[in-house]
Amino acid sequence: MMKFYKYFIAAAIFTPSLALAETQISQNVYEGTLGKTKITLQILRAQSGTSDVAAATYFYNSKRQNINLLPSDNSAGVFNELPGDCTDIDEDCKVRAEFNLKISTIGLIGNWVSKTDNKSYPVDLKLVAQKQYVFKSDITSASDLLDVSSFHYEDSRNFDTNPYFKKQYYGSVSYSAPKIVNGYKFQTISDNLTKISYVSIESPQKGHDLTNIKNALSLRHIELVAEGLECNNTLAETSDKNTYGYYNEYMSNVIHVTDNVLVIQEGGSTYCGGAHPNNSISHHVFDMKSGNELSNKDLFNIFIEKDYSTERTPQFQKLFDKITTQKKYLYTAIAGAPDDLEEDCKALFDENTYIAIWPDNKGLVFSIDDAPHAIGPCMDDYYRVPYKEMLPFMTPLAKQLFAKELGGK
Repeated sequence: MMKFYKYFIAAAIFTPSLALAETQISQNVYEGTLGKTKITLQILRAQSGTSDVAAATYFYNSKRQNINLLPSDNSAGVFNELPGDCTDIDEDCKVRAEFNLKISTIGLIGNWVSKTDNKSYPVDLKLVAQKQYVFKSDITSASDLLDVSSFHYEDSRNFDTNPYFKKQYYGSVSYSAPKIVNGYKFQTISDNLTKISYVSIESPQKGHDLTNIKNALSLRHIELVAEGLECNNTLAETSDKNTYGYYNEYMSNVIHVTDNVLVIQEGGSTYCGGAHPNNSISHHVFDMKSGNELSNKDLFNIFIEKDYSTERTPQFQKLFDKITTQKKYLYTAIAGAPDDLEEDCKALFDENTYIAIWPDNKGLVFSIDDAPHAIGPCMDDYYRVPYKEMLPFMTPLAKQLFAKELGGK
């Protein structure tokens, strides 16, 4: 039966000797129609030693929600459609439809048959892309193949280099009116299906290469779109369906930009099921040239990892005690949390986990980001420290990025 699926991946060529625990994954991507509805489908094949398995997924272009398909054990050319996030057939994951496919001159043809009412619709697909990947582990089942080929934010193959995900997560977009900040033009770019938005950047200076930072911002937008689509899939069986988990109310704003760094504040309320929404505020610091997002550790030598916890260095603790006890460091005159949460908010600073440090025109701002829901009101901007007072703790990269603020040229 596997022979049929080998024909689907006819362009894949494998070497006979593979490294231990290394799997070659081949991908064929098709576009076409199911009935009169446009769909995009991928067929995957994984080969490692004597193991050779296949699986598939597809989505309706109007919804972009992933649907898993398993090859039938009984009939060549048949894929079983599963509900939700199912990757195996069992009592909770029963087959709800079948794809019956055969190879055509340009792709695949066949029909889709519902298991509930036996309705059938023609399927006509054209091959539009082929790709090969290497996975550093064994894949011995179709469900394993679906798991490792699913969307992962940290894996670049899931974006521009993966033709299936690129079609799924890069939808049509709309732009807001431009806004100029410190000489740079920013616009809000919104995915037309989910309405999820993020900022884009342009430079008015001819020849100013912003490729890396533009790619980083685009990547962050796609991450949010993917999260929204996934969230909406979770809510599909509830009364909150088609809300995209409130991600369309999740906002991003440029709060600081220089030729070296860009700071974007994200925040909003999202809901993907459970007892309550998730409220968040976070600050993202980007290196304008490399496009890399920078963490506290990239910029400052202020923490040490000890016994699975993050502690302040003795030198930084001395400065931090001064920052948190002298009013001149308050970010605003009324900085801080409600009185009844004061001790809890102090505890968040003591844990260090939720501290975000980001630059603005006057100094380095200390905020509480993405606190747990119960103490979400603690999320705020608390202290601002002059650049020069943080100089002893800056990494070489920070000194380079903040050279102008430190008094250099």
